[in-house]
Amino acid sequence: MSKILRLSLLLFLFSLCGGALFAQQTKSFNVSKGDPRVKIGNPPEGCGDKGTCFWVDLVAPGNITSVDYTCEGRTCGWVHPCPDGGRCNLHADQFEISGSTAKFWGWTNSGATEAVYKFIIHYQ
Repeated sequence: MSKILRLSLLLFLFSLCGGALFAQQTKSFNVSKGDPRVKIGNPPEGCGDKGTCFWVDLVAPGNITSVDYTCEGRTCGWVHPCPDGGRCNLHADQFEISGSTAKFWGWTNSGATEAVYKFIIHYQ
């Protein structure tokens, strides 16, 4: 078999398997609203309707490609992901993604803690 044919065959096989090597994976992360991993600036930054901005740091074992967010619990009606129509001051994005880390930005105008923030982190 000629070198060119062998090389072409190897490249073809690699292209078939290459997608599996970089397949999308997911990691779930849940945190309650009152958990210390939910960060509020000091002093608290005013956002929304007399509310406060907050963030949650997220980490994955690979490069994060996207994150899905949902909220579950009684106080979720008073929790809003940024940018919420510009009500988050300088936080123009819901997620700031950089490699294997991401930051979720939101705001709330309720001090009640009966909510769980749920994230599905997509990474490669």
